Amino acid sequence: LCSRRRIRGQEHYGLGDVRLHAVQLFKWNRVEYNLLNDILASSNQALKRAIYPLSTYLVYIGAGLSLAMALIVVLDILLRLIFNDPILGVIELETFMLAILCFFSLAYTKIKEGHVSVVIFVGRFSQGFRLVLSGIFYIFGIYLFSVLSWQYVIQTLEAVEVGEASV
Repeated sequence: LCSRRRIRGQEHYGLGDVRLHAVQLFKWNRVEYNLLNDILASSNQALKRAIYPLSTYLVYIGAGLSLAMALIVVLDILLRLIFNDPILGVIELETFMLAILCFFSLAYTKIKEGHVSVVIFVGRFSQGFRLVLSGIFYIFGIYLFSVLSWQYVIQTLEAVEVGEASV
């Protein structure tokens, strides 16, 4: 099956031996690949099942905020035109509501896989590697939004302590 010969002091194997090693290596990697794929797929599904109810609830709140934002703008315009008395702090209120709307809808959009992705780059990778990348990005996202939330809580507590308020 294999031929071995010495060329310039080094051993060289024939094509049959290379194929045998490649098949053995492929089978070993295929087993590990399937195991890793199954573990990541099941953890991904468990994560979706745990977060889906909360994200659905938050996206409904976000939709309500979107409607409230539109009504506040219309009311502000009407009060400005009719009574020449706009609502104070509408810009800050709209900014806060927009930030809440965006963050409340992120998890739902991720679960529904509604984000824009770069298929040209990621599409060239195998399904297992894409699953690993997805897991890495999930972990990075959890870390990033945890740090952002933590810093936001710190800033909020400092603003309350000092008595800071917008308009």
